[in-house]
Amino acid sequence: MADRPVSTKDLHQFTDRSSIEDEAIAWLIKLDSDEPTTVEQLRQLREWVARGPAHRDALDRASSAWNDMDVLSALAVPLGRAGSGRLTSFSNAIGRVMKPRYAGVAASVVLAFVALMFATQSERPIPSGIEGGTHVTQIGEIRQLDLIDGSTVELNTNSILAIDLSAAQRAIYLTRGEAHFDVASDADAPFVVYTEFGTVEAVGTAFRVRVLSDEIEVTVTEGLVDIGAPFRPVRLDGTTNLSSWDVVREQDQNNPNGNALLGQLGAGQTTRFGGSLSESVEIQDLAETDVALQLSWREGLLTFTGEPLDEVVAEVSRYTEMDIVIVDEKLKSTRIGGRFRIGEISALLDVLETSFGVEVIQAGPDRVELVNAAS
Repeated sequence: MADRPVSTKDLHQFTDRSSIEDEAIAWLIKLDSDEPTTVEQLRQLREWVARGPAHRDALDRASSAWNDMDVLSALAVPLGRAGSGRLTSFSNAIGRVMKPRYAGVAASVVLAFVALMFATQSERPIPSGIEGGTHVTQIGEIRQLDLIDGSTVELNTNSILAIDLSAAQRAIYLTRGEAHFDVASDADAPFVVYTEFGTVEAVGTAFRVRVLSDEIEVTVTEGLVDIGAPFRPVRLDGTTNLSSWDVVREQDQNNPNGNALLGQLGAGQTTRFGGSLSESVEIQDLAETDVALQLSWREGLLTFTGEPLDEVVAEVSRYTEMDIVIVDEKLKSTRIGGRFRIGEISALLDVLETSFGVEVIQAGPDRVELVNAAS
């Protein structure tokens, strides 16, 4: 049979079992060429084998056809299979049992598969992801961070977060804003979120942390977390490199080591805490719908179910540079409901005018004032 190059373009056209068998034989013939096997040919062979078990099995059967010598079984060690003892005996038997040309084919297959396995091992994907550094979101920006340990962080608007992952501890420093953490399990390296007002520690779970003016809010969506004592972050090198923080916990006479555990939260629970180590932490159970409302920003939405207008304006203002001012004090307690896409401020203002008796006055290019329409 004439020697011809094998291309993946040609091989992709075959789909039935007999065609796969033909492809396998064509690969054996190519490996028996007088020309050395190139890196590109090995790459093509690796792609062909990776298409499915049928391709590997076909090559297995084709190699066995050469005087019933099973090349893939002989390559048990590089293939990671059981019965690796056949490799040496197979190599010694090639010259004794086979005709010279067939022996060359089998030897070529052996060498090609050894090279193939080494190439496959060298091209295994290097673990990717973030393992350090400081990350900032602008007003209105939401970003997902994929960490090298398999955890993910969704960083909400106007937030600052620093990451420092090690074998002993996965440390996250949230100095401003809000983030949701989906933590990959690793019992040897706890996942700890540090803030100015306290810490949240987990092994494998999911939770959100929001830094407020004088406390933090924590909501757990999956698993358990420990909430810990406040601390003061200190930059070791005197720069703005947040990942170089050292953690110095607050101390008091009842807790000289400053490592008090303030409580534990489970899925569907939330709390706010901050300040002194001796404070009482109140834990609240949330309905599933309430948890979803807290996290609607992850879907790019802001959802309100009767919150007073001043709270709605405060929340909306996190996502826009526009200054929204409630001029009429009586409007602040007006209950607002609705779902709005983040960034679409005009839609919210339209709803306030049409459904809640609010007049919206454009007081400048980046300022609107809310007054009572009945005034």
